[in-house]
Amino acid sequence: MKYSYKPVLLLGLLQLADSSGKIKIPDLVTFFKAFYLKRLQNGEIVEKTGSKMVRIAELSDRDIESILLSMPFEKFERRKFIRRLKELTLLKFDPVLWKSLTQQDKADLKQLAETALVEYYQRLETHSSLTHHDDRTIG
Repeated sequence: MKYSYKPVLLLGLLQLADSSGKIKIPDLVTFFKAFYLKRLQNGEIVEKTGSKMVRIAELSDRDIESILLSMPFEKFERRKFIRRLKELTLLKFDPVLWKSLTQQDKADLKQLAETALVEYYQRLETHSSLTHHDDRTIG
């Protein structure tokens, strides 16, 4: 996983989808922003160096929407799991997929996304502490 965007997006989609599988993009932007701001406020690694989300406090909602719709959403859309509706402010799960997902399936997907995030950030923290350790021992 190159960035944390896909599992964060999946968590937001699952949490925010209504009974028909529709998600309001502004709500998803708020979810996405809150995830990264919380990490920043907790003093945790926000994202990999060089990522646009590292600057979460400086990004506008429009910037975040652009990132969200260009990177992680595009991957889900290409696989036909979800699509953007003509209203442009809504996303929608594929109806057949959405109807086939049980509550247990959704819980399992949520758990997979959360586990992927834990593992991703552990790798970043390990890399970061190794880099900082190397810097201290050299200097």
